[in-house]
Amino acid sequence: MQHEFGYGITSEVSYVGKHGANMQFKGDINQVPVQNLSPNDNPSGRPFPQYQSIGGSTFNAVSNYNSLQAQVNKRLENGIAFSAAYTWSKFLNDMDVSPFNGQGGTINFQNFHDPASNYAPSNFDIRNSLKSSIVYQLPFGIGRPWLNKNRMLDEVFGGWQVSAIVINQTGNPFTVTYNGPNNSYSQAGSWYPNVLRNAQVGFTKSINQWYDPTAYVTAANGTFGDSRRNSLRTPGVDTANLSMGKTFHVGEQVGLQFRADASNVFNHPCFGAPDGNFNDPVNLSTPGRPQGAGTISSTTVGGRTMQISARLAF
Repeated sequence: MQHEFGYGITSEVSYVGKHGANMQFKGDINQVPVQNLSPNDNPSGRPFPQYQSIGGSTFNAVSNYNSLQAQVNKRLENGIAFSAAYTWSKFLNDMDVSPFNGQGGTINFQNFHDPASNYAPSNFDIRNSLKSSIVYQLPFGIGRPWLNKNRMLDEVFGGWQVSAIVINQTGNPFTVTYNGPNNSYSQAGSWYPNVLRNAQVGFTKSINQWYDPTAYVTAANGTFGDSRRNSLRTPGVDTANLSMGKTFHVGEQVGLQFRADASNVFNHPCFGAPDGNFNDPVNLSTPGRPQGAGTISSTTVGGRTMQISARLAF
């Protein structure tokens, strides 16, 4: 649905959805089935006990994507143009796998024989995303409202243009797991713990504790944990890039373009996923470098960087 408001402003609202079927579900097709699980972890419970792990795919995974997308755009007029695009979406699947054996992010599964038990938000499920941009031609110089009479002043102050891109979006999901027994026959995928309570409420989240590891316990021998794949969320992304430039005319056919660019101009930290292994020992002894369950030691957007460039065109 499109609408035009006048003054060069248009808007559009749309629904976008997609369903995928018969997709790859990659793992160990010789994993011990649930009905054969035992506290003793007996390898004879495998579908083909004469073999060990057998990598393969059952091609029975599914995916579902639904989104509401809205855009507002203003064409360049009176020295200003802008656009904003907002998306609310929900992307669910059994596993993030692409054709030709490619994969997206961490692949986690607990029970290879039941892909539906792995149905959860995709690694790329970003519920809310707002991306905005603006271009502003400063009102100085010839053809602009101010300082438009003097060509010398125009060479210094005229023709400057400022642009910015701002990204605000919620975080991606991640899976809480743990280290199970070595040489386990029953668990060919990831070990999911049992959940005691919501692990992301009741405290102030920080890089030292993004979720509460005590909200989980290991599953009993011979059982699968009741935690779900991608059940928690990483920090979101809030960043802005800024650019400023002008073209100086050197003669009639030669132009010197000057630009100054800054990425993450406000130096806003955007943190990565925390350590998802809930029974990793926590070590906060090194300032600024937390380690262990629930701690974050990486970023998704680098610190502020700035550059100045010039290009001669003739």
